[in-house]
Amino acid sequence: MSLVFLVLLIVGLAALIKLSARILRDMVVTWKSSVLFSIFYLSVIVLFRLTMQFANIKIPFAAGFPLGFVALLAVGGWFFRKRLTDNQGNKLGWRGGTKLMAVVYGGLCIISIFAFGALYVIKYSTGH
Repeated sequence: MSLVFLVLLIVGLAALIKLSARILRDMVVTWKSSVLFSIFYLSVIVLFRLTMQFANIKIPFAAGFPLGFVALLAVGGWFFRKRLTDNQGNKLGWRGGTKLMAVVYGGLCIISIFAFGALYVIKYSTGH
């Protein structure tokens, strides 16, 4: 069951990257690059969380959002610097990668708001 969740997470993030590139209209990103980034970024997150757990370092919940945003911009900018192109085939570099990741982060925030809202409605509509 957890493997299915992991695959859905990878495919969902890759689809969000493709959607974000489509929203920006002047960016072209391949499915291969989107899936590779999803796997790479989720691996970075897992390794970071394991390191924090073993080192017994705690980051406040409110600090996690800006830290996640900066990490996504940095890793995404680095990863897509040579993979992201415009409609004419020109590489967009770090700037294009960070712009794409900013839109991806916005999409993740919107999805999170809807997910937590749905959980809230489910929890309080059942009376528990």
